[in-house]
Amino acid sequence: MKIKSFKAEIRYNLMHSSTEYCCYCNDVKTFLSCCKENHFVTFKDLDDETQEAIINKEVEEYEAWSKT
Repeated sequence: MKIKSFKAEIRYNLMHSSTEYCCYCNDVKTFLSCCKENHFVTFKDLDDETQEAIINKEVEEYEAWSKT
């Protein structure tokens, strides 16, 4: 799969997800505090730069996984 279409697929899935991210450290919300803050939003509410960083992290994790 080409990286551009793979990124587009990730973006689409994240935009339609109810998963919430910390506004300060960008970690996924869990039952434990990530950085001692308590402000979470969905992916679509994050700024473009943060969205791109999360997408790039997903791609890097996939590439690392696929090499094993």
